[in-house]
Amino acid sequence: MVDQVAQTVGGVDENTIRVQALTCLNRIRMRLNKREWHWTKANNANITLVRGTQTYTLPTAFDKASFARLMDTSSKPYLDLIYKDDNDFSHWLEPQTDTGPPQYYFLRNAFSDGLVSVYPIPDTSAASKYTLQVEYFGRIVSFTDDQTTRADLPETVSDTLVIGGQWCLLRERERGNMQAVIEARDAFLDSERLLIAWDRRQVDEKSRFTLGKQRSPIGTMYIRVN
Repeated sequence: MVDQVAQTVGGVDENTIRVQALTCLNRIRMRLNKREWHWTKANNANITLVRGTQTYTLPTAFDKASFARLMDTSSKPYLDLIYKDDNDFSHWLEPQTDTGPPQYYFLRNAFSDGLVSVYPIPDTSAASKYTLQVEYFGRIVSFTDDQTTRADLPETVSDTLVIGGQWCLLRERERGNMQAVIEARDAFLDSERLLIAWDRRQVDEKSRFTLGKQRSPIGTMYIRVN
């Protein structure tokens, strides 16, 4: 991709231009990372629950969770967990030390290190019966100018990245040729629109915010009678 971007100004063999082309590619990458793309979704390998351990680490390319569920000892889905906002959870009235099979999950510092926490905290029985599966939106990782490394991306995405990188490079190096810059910008915006439309056509039935099944209350419930 660096070659394709650099060649738009005839600088495939010039180190300075290659560095600039790589920077432009990463700028477009960061732009695309501002959306949640279906093609970035992945399932982590089932996480082994540990007795007394509430928080677990997801892959470093983690962006946002899609859903989380408990899997039984046969790796079959057992229970979809309910998502709770971290701020919401921290103000619950329950003691927050209850143990048992997890029913809820929430995220902490997700962008930096992808931590997911569950509640109730797994006890010995839950740790032996279940594992945790999390489906999540990933991020496009930073590119390097390495001829032996290829980005693991759909070709539709790579095409948009290259066209965007070319626009960025022309904008920085060809300020005297605004017609070329405008044409490159229009080509990128058109490619980006097509990429968004292509991504939307992919079916996704697993939203993070869903109405879950009825669950028994956790902790003690009090009813005020006036």
